[in-house]
Amino acid sequence: RIDESRAGSPSGSGLGLAIVKLIMDLHGGTARVISGEGRHTIFRLWFPGPATPEIAARDAVRPPVPDRP
Repeated sequence: RIDESRAGSPSGSGLGLAIVKLIMDLHGGTARVISGEGRHTIFRLWFPGPATPEIAARDAVRPPVPDRP
């Protein structure tokens, strides 16, 4: 576990939110956790999307150009 103070909580590696943060950072998104003691927890993930079709076309992943002999 990353946070040893939670050793009595249910089993797990404690890496879940760290992995979520890494993924969101790589995609330029954000994550929010809303929770309260004795209540359910809500996870909200926002991924950025293209503003216009032109931007989507410009930023589209293109297949790699094969090496020429």
